Amino acid sequence: LKYNISYMIEGLFAQDEFVSDFDAVGDERGWYVPVISDKKNKSGKFDRIESMAGHFERKAVYFNSQLKEHPDTQELIYQLLAFQKGSGAHDDAPDALQSAITKLNVAAATNTIPPRMTSRSEIISKQKNRF
Repeated sequence: LKYNISYMIEGLFAQDEFVSDFDAVGDERGWYVPVISDKKNKSGKFDRIESMAGHFERKAVYFNSQLKEHPDTQELIYQLLAFQKGSGAHDDAPDALQSAITKLNVAAATNTIPPRMTSRSEIISKQKNRF
């Protein structure tokens, strides 16, 4: 494999069964799609999706220009533009994008920020009121 790719699928409610379906097809074909069930409880869908605005405002989100005419890309863009609280418009694509951005941010922070080491004596020496 050229890339180490895994696919996330929402693991709440009956959607968790889709992961089993992928495994069953993998048994038949002899190879598996690396699907991971995301079981995190996600409340406040509107707030989570709206929290992506800063990424777009800073121009930190890019879409592959070769896929701009693809129906899935068109649907994602349509749902992003139509997203508004109480609109009733579909919001599954923006919800999935928000989850992906969150996972990328965690991975980027985990892999780039070196741990900070401070000795106990240094901490004690900087405290004003030591009893």
